[in-house]
Amino acid sequence: MYKPWEREDTVTWIAHVTNRLDDMHFYKQETVKWCVEHDVVSETIITKCIIATCIWVSYMRCEPISFGEIYDFLGVPTEVAIDSNNTANFDDTLEYKSGDIELEDILSEILKDGV
Repeated sequence: MYKPWEREDTVTWIAHVTNRLDDMHFYKQETVKWCVEHDVVSETIITKCIIATCIWVSYMRCEPISFGEIYDFLGVPTEVAIDSNNTANFDDTLEYKSGDIELEDILSEILKDGV
């Protein structure tokens, strides 16, 4: 049965989006700290780490994330974004199959692989 969108639905949706953005921001800051602690200075590797962090956070929250959302979060202009409507898939993008993987493990793999 169709239920019309009500004010409470809007409040719930805004709270959910705010929580998601807070999670993304927190883990982005943790990723930057991790990069500093591990003497990562390559902008390419730092960017890869932040993109992987966005995908990991979404995966841990059991939510899809599009590359467009990642680009928005990183401040990449839409006109240069590639595949912005495609959904980032954790397993395909990061080549991991375990839901128990820690963010630090992902960041270490990216650092180990280099540019």
